Amino acid sequence: MREQLFDNVDYRIDPLWIVKSYFNAIEGISFPTALNYLLEDTSYGSEYAMCEFPSEDADGIFDGVRFSFLDKDEIIVSQEIFKKYLKIAAERYIELNTEKADEVQNVLKKLSE
Repeated sequence: MREQLFDNVDYRIDPLWIVKSYFNAIEGISFPTALNYLLEDTSYGSEYAMCEFPSEDADGIFDGVRFSFLDKDEIIVSQEIFKKYLKIAAERYIELNTEKADEVQNVLKKLSE
């Protein structure tokens, strides 16, 4: 069984399950690429999960960062929560993919700029 960035995600009791499910969905070889996009406030996702930033092109106006899962569930979180979970996901990714540690850590430097 493949290890995930966030274990035991439970949609019934966890209000941030969509955020965690998003990071689980992009985990893998595309994670460093996704991290670059997200740190530049550029939307990134797959057919299952999406992370979007407010823009004139977005559906509606929202304040924060919108995560959606399977085109039916969504949550908008603050920039602070977004950055917190991005960092947790990146740290876990490094634990699971030590060969990518330098690449991910270099990208993460943008988070503290």
